[in-house]
Amino acid sequence: MNYVRSTGRRTDEPSRAVSFCSPAARAVEAQYLQSLLPGRAAAVTITDYYYNNMLYWMGGFYYGPNFRKKLLQAYSSSTAPDLEALDWRWSALLFAILSSSIIASPEALASTWGFSCDDKVRLSRDWGAAAASCLNMGNYNSQYHICSVQAIYVLHAYEHLVGCTNQWVALKGTAIVIAKGLGLHK
Repeated sequence: MNYVRSTGRRTDEPSRAVSFCSPAARAVEAQYLQSLLPGRAAAVTITDYYYNNMLYWMGGFYYGPNFRKKLLQAYSSSTAPDLEALDWRWSALLFAILSSSIIASPEALASTWGFSCDDKVRLSRDWGAAAASCLNMGNYNSQYHICSVQAIYVLHAYEHLVGCTNQWVALKGTAIVIAKGLGLHK
C-alpha cells in the first residue's frame, strides 16, 4: 500500500489507449489480420459489389464514395494496406463489408472473382471475425466512433447468412450505446 501511495495516482495519458491484450498478443493479432486482407483488385471489386447491390438494402450505413476513396488511399502504396497505420475501427468496417459482400454474392459472380462456394463461407467467417477483432483493437467500447456503429450494422448480412446471431446481437447492443454516445439518436 505504501508503494501505491508513493507512486501517486495513475492515469492514462491522453493519447494512450487501453488495450484489450498485451503488446505481444496485439502484434500477433495485427499480423494475422494483415494476412487476411485481399489484394487491391479483389478488395475494390468486393466492396464495390456491396456498394452497388447491398448498401441501399442494408440501410445506407456509410457513404460509398467516401469509403471507396479511403480504400483506394489505403491500397495506394502496396498490394495490401498496413492495418496498423489505419484506424482499426475503419478497418473493422472494411472487413465487415468484405464479409457481408462475399457471403451474399451469387456463387456464379463469386467464381468470376476467383472464389468457390467453400471459399465464400470460409472467407466470410474469417472476415467477420476479423471485423470484430478490429473493433477490439480499436478499443471501440471506450473510444466511440461512427465506423464502429457502421461496421456492426454491416455485419448484419454476414450474421444472417452465416449464422452467428449471438455475436451480432451482443455487438448490436453495443452499437446502440455507441450511437447514443455519439448523439446519433437525436
